[in-house]
Amino acid sequence: MIYLLDTNIFVETKKRFAPINVGLSFWAMLNRLAEEGTIASIDKVEDEINVLGDDLTAWSASQLPQGFFLGTSTAAVIGQYSTIINWANNGIFTQAAKDEFARNTTADAFLIAMAATDPQNVKIVTYETSEPLRRNKVKIPDAAASVGVTCITLVEMMNELGITF
Repeated sequence: MIYLLDTNIFVETKKRFAPINVGLSFWAMLNRLAEEGTIASIDKVEDEINVLGDDLTAWSASQLPQGFFLGTSTAAVIGQYSTIINWANNGIFTQAAKDEFARNTTADAFLIAMAATDPQNVKIVTYETSEPLRRNKVKIPDAAASVGVTCITLVEMMNELGITF
């Protein structure tokens, strides 16, 4: 099983629970899991982290192994991306929500598309929760479910892996 991390796992954890300079064991654990190939993410998440230009950006660049951020330009990912965008466009969402979800610089749809290329062996790790009736934002768990991808929280991932720190 590979766990694909959403941008919010990095950003919200740093902001709320484990700042880079305080939560050293947490960030070391992420580095170890990345080195083992247990966790990964995508190039669009890397872009969202790099825009911050802060200590998370520096940590990501120096601590995550080369290849951690998977490329989303493959035919398989683009094919799944089209399926997911079509699902959103045919949903109850506002045009603004559809436009945001489909924006090339937003990671969410690409993260789901990457997981959808192998849904039996890949799970998305995100703090987002399902809101199937929400109209003004396409939520990762709802879009992921449309293509058979499982989403879990960071704590659920750590429980599945037997991680304590």
